[in-house]
Amino acid sequence: MEFYDVIFKRKSIRHYKETPLDDARLEEILQYSRALTPLFPEIKTSFGIIKNESVNGLFAIDAPQYLAFYSEEKESHYLNAGFLMQQMDLYLSATGLGACWLGMAKPRMKEKDGLAFIMMFAFGEPNQTLHRKDVSEFKRKPLAEVAEGGDGRLEAAWLAPSAANAQPWFFSCSDGAVDVFRVKLNPVKAAVFDRLNLIDSGIALCHLKVATEHMGKPFSFAQTPEKSKKGYQYIGTVLS
Repeated sequence: MEFYDVIFKRKSIRHYKETPLDDARLEEILQYSRALTPLFPEIKTSFGIIKNESVNGLFAIDAPQYLAFYSEEKESHYLNAGFLMQQMDLYLSATGLGACWLGMAKPRMKEKDGLAFIMMFAFGEPNQTLHRKDVSEFKRKPLAEVAEGGDGRLEAAWLAPSAANAQPWFFSCSDGAVDVFRVKLNPVKAAVFDRLNLIDSGIALCHLKVATEHMGKPFSFAQTPEKSKKGYQYIGTVLS
């Protein structure tokens, strides 16, 4: 399924119709989640749909159902989480459903199939306009503040959603490759935002994947050799 156009109109949906989706549609969504392309195939993951349950935590919103993501807790699992969950976000938006990331909310089920709960979002039939009219409705930092060098995939990455719209990334482009960095946090901020910033970076990588494949190229991601940029931490490189 082609998601490139969805990137340029997708928005967070906070108001939903009360009627839950039927079981057949929910199973279709779960089946799609099982066929996603992970950033790190060696990390075990699973999606689960939560119904008839209120979620707890800051900024939780009411929805007829929620999509929860579970994972092994190992190196790069937050990056992988953002990469996989954003594929689901775009899929839902492309198929007429709304979704909203819930960065601080938690379900009662903290574990599934031996995997730890990582993140969730609300989803369902929107009770508001599903898509933006055009790119001008996005609130983003100027592209020049988060990127250097020219690459046709940058706008898609620039429009990626992030916690509190912090946009904690920086993209450095040269010779057809995009080096991805995230803001280096002090210890106090890292205790709160490190997890979210890694997930956000995974979301941006998902958009780079979609844009790369839209251009007819295979998506390839590597984390060596280590790159450096003052004030940032290296995430990895999307190759040409």
